[in-house]
Amino acid sequence: MTDKNTSTVFLYIKPYIEPFKFKVVLAIISVFLAANAVLSGGYSLHLLVNEGMQKHSFYEIPLIWLSLSIVFLALASFGRSYYASWVAMRVSHTLRQNLFQKMLYLDVNFFENTNTSELIKKLTENLCILERYIGKSASVLLRNVLLFCGSATMMILSTPWLLIQTLLVVCAFIFPLMLIGRKIKKITTSSAIKKKYLTNILDEVFHGIKTVQAFTKEAFFVSVFQKYNTQSFNSCEKYIFIKSIFAFCMIILTASFIAVTAYFGLQKIYANELSYGQLVSFIYFAIVFAASLGSFPELVSDTKSVTNVLLELQSLEGQTSALIEADVIKKLP
Repeated sequence: MTDKNTSTVFLYIKPYIEPFKFKVVLAIISVFLAANAVLSGGYSLHLLVNEGMQKHSFYEIPLIWLSLSIVFLALASFGRSYYASWVAMRVSHTLRQNLFQKMLYLDVNFFENTNTSELIKKLTENLCILERYIGKSASVLLRNVLLFCGSATMMILSTPWLLIQTLLVVCAFIFPLMLIGRKIKKITTSSAIKKKYLTNILDEVFHGIKTVQAFTKEAFFVSVFQKYNTQSFNSCEKYIFIKSIFAFCMIILTASFIAVTAYFGLQKIYANELSYGQLVSFIYFAIVFAASLGSFPELVSDTKSVTNVLLELQSLEGQTSALIEADVIKKLP
């Protein structure tokens, strides 16, 4: 799918979100506050280690910073979850109502030539996918982008030479992760196609059950369904396997990142070129950096899925009716 098509389908959903601008703004502000609270935790740890663990130091101030970060994170997480979910449910509700109203005024030929189960799926399952994306995935994606950029900036500003040394060691993991991400995207598409085949078979058999039983084709359709059901299982098995490999690689990458950072950092501490607080805060930002980076492939996959959903909904809403609507409706006596 081209970037042009992607931007077009997201513009399609824009009119449904615009009436709730205030809550959208509150959700975005909550995301920014949550990201800021997470990033401020690194500075709090820096103060706590450098000042709070020294003898006769007034360590209450670092603890206050850390406590405030936790409180702001909790409040911001509540706002992000509530407002984003509210907007998602409202958009889904409005879109479902408009699509149902649109479909009722379409001519009979449309329903005769269209799979009924597909229409029901678009008004239920597809809208649930859209609701889940707006309510969770979109806000998490924005938050992780902020955390990724913020943690990288903090590491560059604090100890750029330590970041460069660490990245040179762990760069070997980046290319395999990119390959795995592409594989996840490919398998996700294949799995969706296999599930669609199953839906079509179920609709065909259940709607034509009299014909199936009249010609004693039960065994034939059992065999066909078993074939596609097995293919669907194999596709899902590949997906969870490659996803588990990705999780394994991310854990190894994060552990390697922390280990290399700690090694080089301790060398600088022994040379009195770095403080313990700087090292602890750098490791904290490294963990945030790796965690936000690891979530991108799945979130990008969710974005692709919801783009396909929006294309289907846009196509459904764009249907025209062959019925001629009368200007004046006369009532029968």
